[in-house]
Amino acid sequence: MTLRATTTTALLATLAMTACPAPEATPTWHGDIAPLFQTECMSCHQEGGIGPFPLTTYDEVLAQKDVVAFSVSTRRMPPSNFDNSGDCQHYPDARWLDDDEIARVVAWVEGGAPEGTAPATPVTPPVLPGLDGDGIVDVVMAEPYTPVPTAQEQNDNYRCFILDPQRAEDGWLTGYEIVPGVPAEVHHMLLFSLLSDEAEVAAQALDDEDAEPGFECFGDAGVDDTNLLAVWAPGRDAVEYPEGTGLFVAGGHKLVMQIHYNLLSGAEPDQTALRLRFTDQVQKDALLVPIADDELTLEGGLPQTEYSFTQPLLGLPEPIEIHGTFPHMHTLGRTLTFTRQPIVDGDSSQECLTHVPNWNFHWQELAFYDAPILVDGSERLDITCSFDTTGREGQVFWGEGTQDEMCLVFVYLTRENGEPVAEIIE
Repeated sequence: MTLRATTTTALLATLAMTACPAPEATPTWHGDIAPLFQTECMSCHQEGGIGPFPLTTYDEVLAQKDVVAFSVSTRRMPPSNFDNSGDCQHYPDARWLDDDEIARVVAWVEGGAPEGTAPATPVTPPVLPGLDGDGIVDVVMAEPYTPVPTAQEQNDNYRCFILDPQRAEDGWLTGYEIVPGVPAEVHHMLLFSLLSDEAEVAAQALDDEDAEPGFECFGDAGVDDTNLLAVWAPGRDAVEYPEGTGLFVAGGHKLVMQIHYNLLSGAEPDQTALRLRFTDQVQKDALLVPIADDELTLEGGLPQTEYSFTQPLLGLPEPIEIHGTFPHMHTLGRTLTFTRQPIVDGDSSQECLTHVPNWNFHWQELAFYDAPILVDGSERLDITCSFDTTGREGQVFWGEGTQDEMCLVFVYLTRENGEPVAEIIE
């Protein structure tokens, strides 16, 4: 009887263990969270970085744990306009936490944020790779500029600066690196090529009319006849274009660099520099082409309103390759979806090319796919943008200004044969 009872008790204990596995241990800072923060957070959240507070040590993160859990669980951080879940393409370099990583951070906070055992070598902020190779040209703002708030943007300042790469010959831009003068306030950057003497004269006139270095601008270079060359946001200082591709830059012409300054950490004199890598030839000539409709009109006072348009590819004489996208709206934007589908009547199949589930004007970026996507003349490209216009009266129209709006996607294009894209696209 005793033997039988003991055996039964052991069997029941074994079954209980099998049916109800032991709960997983609470994540710890050193074992689970610090390595994740090193790759996804610390490039911005460190002393002197654009992040409002550092997140490089246990004590620093512990003090902000509730903010961290909220920001991560709502996907406010890491900041990215792109859905990189796999439901709509994949971008290898996009800032993104998968669902398991978010759950790990939340479980750590809800479990009391244990520190765990410190490793022999502590986790430190990553050293971001720089631009290398031949053909690098360094350019810098002609003089320091101290950003100031504007009536429309109390914590932000958008400013354009003329840069001279001093290249007399035509070439292609294949990569770039930004060296922020004051990393805590340089929030994002756009770089434009001036394509004509008229564009240079217009830009210089704006510069001359402004008593401070550079001139005020918003969303673009402030003048016509330009070509978008580069887009940057913190966390990825050096950007390489897809291998063998580059954007044409006309020799003898200047550039305009637009900087968005964020003033939450104060304002100091900034003199940001760029490293630009040029080459005399590329395998494939690339172009950043806007898919846009300047007829956009929105009714004011609406918490949710949409604008959609279609770009048919009829007449395209050959397939073209889309390597990546740069979605763009202004401050009223909320979501954006960019798709492709056949033009054939009755064929409703479509493929998502870019999805922006939570637009943030202050974190714009150009992101590349794992591999280029071919589109041809049998297809169309569709864009749908949603907006919140509750703070506006009357109508909101397409335009370059702060109070205007846009709904577009720049696509980084090449031809399979490498010839200039501009020859077959209007």
